Amino acid sequence: MPWVSYLGYERKPLILLIFAGLFLFLSMFDYLTLTSLPLLRTPSAAMGMILALAFAMHGVSHYRIYKGPTVWLLLLFGATMVVELLRWIAGDTTQLIFYLQWFQVFILAIILLDLSRDPRALPILLGSVVAAVLLIAMMGLLLGSAEFSKGRSGFEEINLNQQAYFYTLGLITLLWLLIERVRTMQLWQVMALLLGCAILMLAILKSGSRGGFLSMMVGITMLLMLEARSRNTSAYIYVLPPVLFAGLGFVLSTDLVIERLQNTVVGQEDMSRFKIWYWSWQLITEKPLMGQGPDFMELLGGYLSGVALTTHNAYLHVAISFGIPALILWLGFLGSILLRCWQVRHTPSGALLISLVVTGLWFGLTGTMAFNRYFWVTLALAANVGAYQLIPLSYPTSLVSTQANRGL
Repeated sequence: MPWVSYLGYERKPLILLIFAGLFLFLSMFDYLTLTSLPLLRTPSAAMGMILALAFAMHGVSHYRIYKGPTVWLLLLFGATMVVELLRWIAGDTTQLIFYLQWFQVFILAIILLDLSRDPRALPILLGSVVAAVLLIAMMGLLLGSAEFSKGRSGFEEINLNQQAYFYTLGLITLLWLLIERVRTMQLWQVMALLLGCAILMLAILKSGSRGGFLSMMVGITMLLMLEARSRNTSAYIYVLPPVLFAGLGFVLSTDLVIERLQNTVVGQEDMSRFKIWYWSWQLITEKPLMGQGPDFMELLGGYLSGVALTTHNAYLHVAISFGIPALILWLGFLGSILLRCWQVRHTPSGALLISLVVTGLWFGLTGTMAFNRYFWVTLALAANVGAYQLIPLSYPTSLVSTQANRGL
């Protein structure tokens, strides 16, 4: 199997992209139980099996390992398997069961990375995410939302912090569409995008998630900075000012998040995450080369509440599970994706994808992202950002061709 440089884009079977899109859409509804069988327990699990089998039938003979993010991912996958094999040889057989969740995530990432080399992956996969996010937001806001502690509310079946991250992905994508296509849209299309932005913004604020709110601010700021190009002058003059003022009005009228942030600064809000991070780091330093294993939750919880706890930090999660060498490979994977996006940051898809990735990386400072499928699909799309330079937006054809031939 040759290792080749990234050359642009490939055509993948459309049915595989549709399966992947359905899998991502159904992932939002994993609170529903279909059967007692582990591999068919939820709607997305059933769709995931179909996707994996279809990919295996077609993808094995056509699969190629590209330099860059794919190599980093495979090295990370291999390193974690070696660590778990050594742990198993040493007699710690219980960890292997918990590693299966990581194994599934790595297989999913490999599939998404390969499928995302098709230019159609951006509208199909990201469109599936946005559709699911909007549906859940409307279900929470319009059909009744559950009240949580301290006035926070949202869709009762999904963690509020995760909801805020999901909504942010949708909000940034819709805002990007508004900026890039406002000149070619009909009025009803513009109004539909504005309504979608309003729904998602309100849902984020009602969730009361501090990490989600800050991630939203970081992602939107990044997007607005990168999209400030001459091609988008009309959007920045006529559309963005009222949109931003409306967003500010939402924030001021729903002061839940601001109040929680202020309480955090003055020490009145629960500071348990700092304690969790402290003890996570202590556990990492005990076994820096191999980590404590993927079943570390009870061990970490024993230092605090006595209840099993996760790290609430994506980077500590990798290190505590598999050691610092695995963390270095994880950071190398993320860094290679960011570099690839940064090289084409002045293109429409480059601006969007780097904003989505940065949003996820920021959210990962306070949330666990290892098993977040929507985070992984943004990484897969961003890793193949060069494939989307041919997607027609409001971008000059000659410049698109130039960027597509640059190589990443």
